[in-house]
Amino acid sequence: MALEHLLQAIEEKALEQINTISEQKERAILALHKEYEQKMAQRQKEQLQEQKERLQRELQEQERQLQLNMHFRLLEEKNKILQEIYAKTLKALNDLPEEQMKKIITYLVRFLPEHKQSHIQAGKKTAKILQNLLDVKGENIKAVLPEEGFIFQSAVLEIDMRFSQVLAQLRESLEPELVKMLFP
Repeated sequence: MALEHLLQAIEEKALEQINTISEQKERAILALHKEYEQKMAQRQKEQLQEQKERLQRELQEQERQLQLNMHFRLLEEKNKILQEIYAKTLKALNDLPEEQMKKIITYLVRFLPEHKQSHIQAGKKTAKILQNLLDVKGENIKAVLPEEGFIFQSAVLEIDMRFSQVLAQLRESLEPELVKMLFP
C-alpha cells in the first residue's frame, strides 16, 4: 500500500506540475497573443500615421500646384486684357482725326535731330502732316508704312516713331503702374 500511496502521490504531484505548466503555458500564450495584438495595433497606428502624413504632403503639393496654375491663368488673363487695351489704343491712335494726330506728330518731331541727308518713312496721314510741318520736299518723306507714325533714317541714325513702337515703349514703362490700377 505504501507503494500505491507513493505512486498516487507522485502521480498527483506530476498532475499538479502538469497543471501548473499548462497554466503557465496558457498565460504565456495569452501574454504573447496580447503582446502580438499590441504590436500589430501599434504598427497599424504607425502605418496610418505615415499614410496620413503622405496624403497631407500630397494634398499640400496639389494645393500648391493649383495655386500656381491659378496664378498663371490670372496672369494670362491680365495680359490678355492689357493686350486688348493696347490694341484698342493703337487703333484709336491710328484713327485719330487729322488735327489731333498733328498734335501728336508735332510732339514726336521735337525728338528728331536735324540731318540734311535723311529721309522719313511714314503712314499716309502722318506723311501729309510731316510734309506741312517740316516744310520739306515730298521725296524725303514717303508714305510707305501700313500704320501711322514714322521712321526717321539718316546715315548714322534710325529713330522709330511708329505709334505701335511708341506705345510699346510706353507700355514697358507704364505697365507695372497700369496693372496696379486695373488689378488692385
